[in-house]
Amino acid sequence: MKITYLHHSAFLIELKHHLLLFDWVNTPLCELPKDKPLYVFVSHHHEDHFHEAIFTLAKIHPDVHYLISDDVPCKDRKDVLVCACDQIYEVDDLQVKTIASTDEGVAFLVMCEQNIIYHAGDLNWWDWGEEDSEEEAQQMETAYRKAMKKLSRYHMDVAFLPVDPRLIKGFYKGVSCFMQYSDAKHIIPMHMWDQYDIVEKLCKRDEVKAYAKRIQKIRKDMETFTI
Repeated sequence: MKITYLHHSAFLIELKHHLLLFDWVNTPLCELPKDKPLYVFVSHHHEDHFHEAIFTLAKIHPDVHYLISDDVPCKDRKDVLVCACDQIYEVDDLQVKTIASTDEGVAFLVMCEQNIIYHAGDLNWWDWGEEDSEEEAQQMETAYRKAMKKLSRYHMDVAFLPVDPRLIKGFYKGVSCFMQYSDAKHIIPMHMWDQYDIVEKLCKRDEVKAYAKRIQKIRKDMETFTI
């Protein structure tokens, strides 16, 4: 599995017979092999996860399939599979499960070529500290743990998870909680707002040290690694 970090929460995954593109927002894009079908995923409508430029990909690639959360305004397009929360979709030889986000839209769990790939979108433990009331904080934890329980039976090969530095003290909670429920082989941080040093801080947390070796360190856009 070849993974290219494009920007923010956007990744291109190249498998033996498939290309998977997640949350691309018109930043530089590496070459797309034309002999493999391209599946384009959009987790939700926020501008750091969706850009209409995704629809230009059909002009440069002969076999493009769009799987887009139902909160994104593109329901009239015939080439889009509109994805609702907590559903399972069969697309060619892909199986795609959606999980309701704790923010907007969905997270994607994709089963393809005997790989299980999880892209969280904005499904995260959003702990905004003093900005949240006690009730809001409890509701967030409950909602996130509920989502993690749904994922717990899947043995993931790779999981793309938000590690957002804007959360200050709580930036690590989403990953830490995820690993309480998951045995994912590889964890890829995202949603870092170009503050890549947050990954080092994550790996040094006592809550994370036990599985820090599974966390991929990302340092720049267009970085490619193989797992």
